[in-house]
Parts: sequence; structure tokens; C-alpha cells
Amino acid sequence: MRIIGHGVFGNVYKGIFAESGDVVVVKRCNHSGQGNEEFFSELSMFGSLRHRNLVRLQGWCHEKGEILLVYDYMNNGSLDKALYESKATLQWAHRRKILLGVASTTHLPQKH
Repeated sequence: MRIIGHGVFGNVYKGIFAESGDVVVVKRCNHSGQGNEEFFSELSMFGSLRHRNLVRLQGWCHEKGEILLVYDYMNNGSLDKALYESKATLQWAHRRKILLGVASTTHLPQKH
């Protein structure tokens, strides 16, 4: 695995499943332990969501106070990088398409 980024809770790695050869992203989170029940409940719910505009959570592992989150790898990178780190300016038509794509995820079931 190699580091491809840094998140709020830890490093982000690009890895390959040995069995299938699938490329994945692994987020390594240092979790304080506060709100564990709520955190794992939300994590389980997010893992069951399926939407064309959401990256899929393939699985997770919690061991020795550390959490590993495994996501599908996106060849074009993250929306965050496209919006804030790209040297090219996004055209308004492209911005609108992104906005509509993000808004379409609001129809997903909400947990109250």
C-alpha cells in the first residue's frame, strides 16, 4: 500500500486485494473511542447505501483502537480534489452537473 492522501482522522492509502486484484482505497482512522456505538451504527448504515454518486464502502475493520475503512478506488480522484486542488477552472455546466449529482443523493434513506 502507498499513501495517496491525508484525512482528518489519518492517512489514506491505495491498495490491491491480493485475491481479486481489485484496487481499493484504505482510510486508516485513529478513533478516540468516544461515541463508539453511534459511530459503528452510522458506519453499518453507510456500508449498505448504494448510489451511483457515492463511493462504495466495501468493508471495515476495528482492531486495537484503529479503524480501517475500505472503499472502491476512483480513477479520477475525489470531488474534493477536483474542486479545491485542480489548476483548471470548472465550467458552469460541469459545476451544475456536479451539484445535481450531489443533490440526487438526498433521496437516500435518512437515519433519525
